[in-house]
Amino acid sequence: MLRNAWIFWIGVTDLDVNPWYGTSRIADVDFVSNAMLIFLALLAVVLAFRCPGTIVAPYLMVLVFFPPLYYLTRPGLRFRFAIEPILTVLAAHGAVSVLDRAKRRATVRK
Repeated sequence: MLRNAWIFWIGVTDLDVNPWYGTSRIADVDFVSNAMLIFLALLAVVLAFRCPGTIVAPYLMVLVFFPPLYYLTRPGLRFRFAIEPILTVLAAHGAVSVLDRAKRRATVRK
């Protein structure tokens, strides 16, 4: 089950359909971009819980309840496409939050 969770979240390609699988350069770029997306999405969830008045529960419910079905059955990148828009929205929120905090700190230091 842990292997399936790893494949669902970090596995960056479907081995059956990717003709370039095995080329390290493409796999490295995919891994880094995928890891950044997941990191920023989780950061957004953490930051949203710390700020009162934000509504993050629907996003979090999708991230918590949707993937375990595929941990138990067959994980694959194409099954994650259903939650990819939610991850993208959360990652954008996380990136904007980080940039906003950095901007505020830079303004305070001046």
